[in-house]
Amino acid sequence: MSLSFKEYCAADRLSQLICVVRCQKGVSLSESVMALKNINKCTSVFQAGADRIVVAADDTSEADLFLTEVERVISSFPFPAVIEETRFGCLEPAASGRTVLSKRFSVAPPGSPERAAGEEEILYLECGSVFGSGHHPSTQLAVKALEEIFQENPVPAEILDVGCGSGILSFICSRLGAKLVLGIDISADAIEIAKKNRRYVCSDEQVQFHCGPVSEVPGVFDLIVANISPSILQALVESFDQRLALHGRVVLAGLHSGQVDGIVQQMLNISCELQKSYEDGSWRSLSFTRIEN
Repeated sequence: MSLSFKEYCAADRLSQLICVVRCQKGVSLSESVMALKNINKCTSVFQAGADRIVVAADDTSEADLFLTEVERVISSFPFPAVIEETRFGCLEPAASGRTVLSKRFSVAPPGSPERAAGEEEILYLECGSVFGSGHHPSTQLAVKALEEIFQENPVPAEILDVGCGSGILSFICSRLGAKLVLGIDISADAIEIAKKNRRYVCSDEQVQFHCGPVSEVPGVFDLIVANISPSILQALVESFDQRLALHGRVVLAGLHSGQVDGIVQQMLNISCELQKSYEDGSWRSLSFTRIEN
């Protein structure tokens, strides 16, 4: 079974706890898969691509205990491994066709019917095995925050999209009026797919993609957007401090309600003040403004 991240993000089917473990490339994962199968409450384990293992539990009532056990097992692997994504969702394929992001934007696979008069703008995207299909509430909340920010004056000119995945938020920023967008991801697969998607949406000059961490990015930006798992997000906040212009904006998504306070405090530590919180069930997206020390 292959995994598209869009397949476990439907807002109306939050029936499983799903954990994606990223492992060192070039190693055999068969024994690791077997070890994860022995975890209590585990109902599904399979390899997804060359360096990822997907672990799922149907019982979501003891999520913390399940994830603690996953952490314990992967710490015993004879190679580096980390929990890359943790989501409530469903492993069954999401319905194909158009996904509405907002009143203005929707997403559809390449080759879908063209936009009819009066309909929202369509982004034609391939997703493959990377995050960013538009199905997940966190993506839709991020789009809502971005749309409101781009209604302000001045409009953010230069944008950094951290953990860009398919490039969906980079393309949204370009359509909203950004002069330059740089999407970065540590996954080479994500960057390859994002570059393919770019030909459906915009020019190479307007949206650029780079495989690597935030620490490799030069310069400062008017807006930073990051829709990634909280554990990774927490480790990146200090890096944002070096890349955000004074009075710049930050949009963070992929958070649950219980994770908001910790992130807000971290952002305050780099002089970023919470402006607005967006919610869809237990999911949250946060909008910040950089203030003077």
